[in-house]
Amino acid sequence: MIEFSYEQDYKSKREDGRLVESIAAWTEYLRHSKQLLSLPEELDEKTFLEWKAKVKKTLESMFEVPFFGQQPSPKLISTVKYDGYRTEKWEFYPFDYCAVPVLVKIPDTATPKTKAPIVFCFPGAIHNKEFVAGEPLLDKPAAHCQKFPERNRMGQYMVDNGMVSVTFDPISVGELAMRGEEGDHGIRARNEMIYGLFEYGISYPALSVYQANCFIDFCKTLPYVDAEKIGLAAHSLGTETALPLAILRDDIKVYIHNDLLSNQKERYQAVTETDVSYSNKGSDLAHIMPGKFKYFGYEDLCASLAPMYLALNEGGLDKDLETVAKAYTTMGAIDKLQITHYPKYQDSKTRIHKDENLPTHGLSPETYFEYTNTDAPDHSFRKEPSIRLIKKCFGLEK
Repeated sequence: MIEFSYEQDYKSKREDGRLVESIAAWTEYLRHSKQLLSLPEELDEKTFLEWKAKVKKTLESMFEVPFFGQQPSPKLISTVKYDGYRTEKWEFYPFDYCAVPVLVKIPDTATPKTKAPIVFCFPGAIHNKEFVAGEPLLDKPAAHCQKFPERNRMGQYMVDNGMVSVTFDPISVGELAMRGEEGDHGIRARNEMIYGLFEYGISYPALSVYQANCFIDFCKTLPYVDAEKIGLAAHSLGTETALPLAILRDDIKVYIHNDLLSNQKERYQAVTETDVSYSNKGSDLAHIMPGKFKYFGYEDLCASLAPMYLALNEGGLDKDLETVAKAYTTMGAIDKLQITHYPKYQDSKTRIHKDENLPTHGLSPETYFEYTNTDAPDHSFRKEPSIRLIKKCFGLEK
């Protein structure tokens, strides 16, 4: 196994500063490039709103998918009654040949006369909708992931708190996966599918956003749903769908982000102390959003949500969190921004790089997590801060 380092592999030894090695040359170019839609340094409300419109327009072009034509209406497949709520399984049809099953949990209190808020739940990369919704798992190896069962059942938490929840499988995971071995979770087939998407000019996040949009629009017509109270909750890979949705749609009132807040361009150029097996420096094909390095980081995308209710539940680099706070302060909405760190880093004294920028090079995957205050083994959905902000947004506080 080859171990790479900045001094040996990424640093130029030539007098002209150029590099022959392609990845080293490209990474050095990135280090000296500026993202075109970073949050402006000088900010007032007018400047912010003009910048926000540019971010949305750029994201719309990045997430464009073909118009697939008229499809059949969603169908109710089954209903299971529980004490205090029911779980419905629906299918919807985003494009020709495609059927997507989802789980909808409806509290008994949600009726045409007493409509309930609705929260759309997007699990992490290997989590299936049944697990996240608190339902029995399917008899399928790709649908057996049950990591942190006491934390990750966001679909169940929503209905327990009087809200309708809709839980999706990540594309090509769980029920949407090809037949695979135990522990594969559909990832190998997912990468093959993403190859087919890329060759057609579509990213994984773009297709996932398109599909989710189809069912969100339908759910707004359900008689027991309050279409004025729509929220999104996401964990890990699910944020690649939910965050763009929150930006692109005008009807989302609250977004719950359960992942570290980071700038992936900065991560890519900083992690140089690694080995050849560490592919994509912390990413995989499902995370790739072509154009992201050119335009913005996740901190900019989250900043563009102001003044929407926003929970950032797993911290990140302090400077990135401050970028989001700057936008919310500018819009007079700092009370709608809720920042929670991993338990390991909740005390500011434990964040040893608190006032530092991310180095431009020289980090390993482990030291990158240290800089960004990330306790990777503890990565999960965070129930308490999520429910707290959603209730605040929807006026459900006791």
